[in-house]
Amino acid sequence: SPPIQAWFYANSWCASTLATHMVADHPEIARMLEQRPLRGPVTMIPYGADVVHDVDPSPLAALGVEADRFGLVIARPEPENSIREIVEAWSRNVPELPLVVLGHYDPSHPYHRAVQAADGWKDICQEIHGYFPVASFWLARSCSSASALSIS
Repeated sequence: SPPIQAWFYANSWCASTLATHMVADHPEIARMLEQRPLRGPVTMIPYGADVVHDVDPSPLAALGVEADRFGLVIARPEPENSIREIVEAWSRNVPELPLVVLGHYDPSHPYHRAVQAADGWKDICQEIHGYFPVASFWLARSCSSASALSIS
C-alpha cells in the first residue's frame, strides 16, 4: 500500500542519511544506496552458502531423510517468505520427496496457522526437538497420497 511504501522509503532515507556504514543484502540494494549521499561505505553481504562436502548422513537417516533426496526451507515463517506457497507447490510437484521446513510454527499466529492449513501440510505428526536449539525442526514428508505431506 502507498502508506507502507512511504514508511519504508522514509526509514531507508533516514538510515542512509544518518548511518556511518550501510549493509545491503542484494547487489541492487547496494547500488541504490550508493546513489545516495552517504556518510560512510556500503557493504554488500550476499545470501548463500558454500557447498558442503563429506557430511555424515546418519542424522538425516535418524529422521527418515535420505541424503540428496529432500527439499529444505530455511526462512522465518512470515508471509513475505512465501512458506505456504512453497509447501503447496512442493506437494503438487515433488510429492515423492520429503520437504524439511525449519522454523517455529505457533498455532496462535494467523500466518503460521495458514501455513499448517495449506494443501500438503498435514498436522498429524510430531514436532522434532533437539536438532536446532534456536528453531524447532519440522519435517514435512510425503504420505501415501501423492498430494499430501505430513509433519513428523
